[in-house]
Amino acid sequence: MNRSTIREIIFGIITLLLLLLVSGNWAWIQAWLYSLSILLYKILNAIILERKNPGLLESRGELALKDVIPFDKYFIILFQPVYIIAVIVAAFDAGKRYSIESTWWIMAIGIGLYLVSGILATKAMAANQYFAATVRIQDTQEVCKSGPYGIIRHPGYTAGIIGLASFPVALVSPWSTIPILVLIILFIIRTKIEDDFLQEKLDGYQQYTKEVSRRLIPGIW
Repeated sequence: MNRSTIREIIFGIITLLLLLLVSGNWAWIQAWLYSLSILLYKILNAIILERKNPGLLESRGELALKDVIPFDKYFIILFQPVYIIAVIVAAFDAGKRYSIESTWWIMAIGIGLYLVSGILATKAMAANQYFAATVRIQDTQEVCKSGPYGIIRHPGYTAGIIGLASFPVALVSPWSTIPILVLIILFIIRTKIEDDFLQEKLDGYQQYTKEVSRRLIPGIW
């Protein structure tokens, strides 16, 4: 198994343990089901990409910070701590407060949102061999126009935002929405900065913006 998937699985397990330890509720069904959904997706995603785009996840496991745009370094530094804050807030907020009987439908919506984000992310990674973990121009990089890139220019970020939005819903934690919103705002800023960077640096990208006019949401932005 590649380093990127191993790292994400380890982070997922740490997240689950943190939810359970901080809440003190090892029978927190929402946390178990949501975390297991994430871990299952990570494994299936790795299997699919090994066939559709071999080598991509291995390259994403090498977190290259050389030649990345300055904002990206701050994004990478900030993302995990803010996400951990969201996990801790969710554990205090919802860990003992809601029963599965009264909130199963809310949790189902959250897991459904994560499923949608996972499908979109996998389709984007399968289509784009330059789907890097950092914002930079790679050797021989070309504009990707296939798959979801024919509809929006940054489907990976759209998937990431939907995945983040699924967190407070699946765990039924209104207060964790606050740090999650911070992360979504960071994603939107990153999208704008990366798009401007690609228009300036990547051959053919400006023409691509004329063909596919929206960055994240079809018909809106």
